[in-house]
Amino acid sequence: MIDSGKSKEKIEEKITERMKSFINIIKKHPIKTAILILFIILSLYLKISEANIGLNDEFVGSDAWGYNLNAIDFLNGKATISSYFNPLETIYLVGVYAIFGPDHYIGRIIQIIASLLIAYFLFYPTKKFFGETAAFIACLLALVHPYIVYYSAHLWTEFWMIFAFSWAIYLTAKSIDNETKSKYIYIGILSGIAALSKIPGLMFGFVLVLFLIFYHNNKKIDIKIFKRGIMPLGLFIVGASIILIPWCIYTSLDYGHPIFINSNSGLNLYLGNNPEGTLWMTSVYKWDYVYDTNTSDGNCGEIYRKGTAANLTKKELNDFVYKQNKCTTKYAINYILNNPDKTINKMYQFSMQYWLFPNLEAFQRLIKNPKSLLAQLWFFWIFTLIGVIVSIQKWKNFIPFYLIYLIAWFFFGITVYLARYKAPTTPLDIIFAAGGLAIIWTIVEDNIKK
Repeated sequence: MIDSGKSKEKIEEKITERMKSFINIIKKHPIKTAILILFIILSLYLKISEANIGLNDEFVGSDAWGYNLNAIDFLNGKATISSYFNPLETIYLVGVYAIFGPDHYIGRIIQIIASLLIAYFLFYPTKKFFGETAAFIACLLALVHPYIVYYSAHLWTEFWMIFAFSWAIYLTAKSIDNETKSKYIYIGILSGIAALSKIPGLMFGFVLVLFLIFYHNNKKIDIKIFKRGIMPLGLFIVGASIILIPWCIYTSLDYGHPIFINSNSGLNLYLGNNPEGTLWMTSVYKWDYVYDTNTSDGNCGEIYRKGTAANLTKKELNDFVYKQNKCTTKYAINYILNNPDKTINKMYQFSMQYWLFPNLEAFQRLIKNPKSLLAQLWFFWIFTLIGVIVSIQKWKNFIPFYLIYLIAWFFFGITVYLARYKAPTTPLDIIFAAGGLAIIWTIVEDNIKK
């Protein structure tokens, strides 16, 4: 039997200790505390203003508009949760609407409150990798970063991916000093949640776990690392499975075909490799190219022609999308393998025109102040670059961050690009930018002293 009285006392003692520690920090750093409070107020003002402005921004046909309607229809028993879109935001809204009713403004406010925790999550990792000054700067940047301000105030899936990824980075940094089995499960759970927003979220968590295995093997790759890695990777898979398996079973049964996260992935792969498509976003919807592709279901051009007929039942439409995705996936893989020169050229153009530098191409949203947003993105880009350059001297500590950047670049380069797809790497941008700003601050402070 658990003594509830003693348990209550322990909880009260912990709360008292935390409060005393919190008060001591305030007394020790009054100026920093004042600055932090001002940034919190500024953060809330910016996000609530964006939420109020954005009430009419989720335009008809957008993903956010679809999440909102799908959540309402699901609770009214008119529909299942759709797998056509990435489902994370819809699942979130279903929970919010079930408790508070179909008021998406409440959904925004909850996201805004949760966004303040990102500053907390990024403090410790930044301190671990760049020092205490950078950690404080990271807190401030996390409160006002334009991606966090915008996505916490809108109904896109990017916010919860940023939130889950920030938390996973925090747990990773904590595991450097205190490796526990539970943290690997938690990182898996958070990666599974992030994957419901964007599939690369699962790979991000996988890289973080690989880094911890590498780190606790004295940063060496030898035969011991394979034995050491079995348990952490197994626990990570268990954690991710807790989130992904129930969803995949639910949506596969509803859809009538095996689905991993969403039923639209093949389409994205096709759109990014259509030779007549633009580099960013989508391609021309001619579909003539797929007549050259065949699957076990038949000729892909004929499958598309029959699938676009009017008055299809839900089952017929699902069958069509499933076959279409098989076609588009096969087409895209064949295109990449048979046209390596075109693929390399496409990746180069994509990198130089859209990925490496700030831009506002195809945000899929109404930007109220594009010049201001672009200026903010350039500010973060400059100091992130400085932070990356500084990090090279301790490159082994930053290996997971470099790899995650490369995964995001490659995934969106060969599929479909929108400027908002850079949002998932926001936690890394903040950590590196804080490191860059801290270095500049130290140099300036030393010169002033001299």
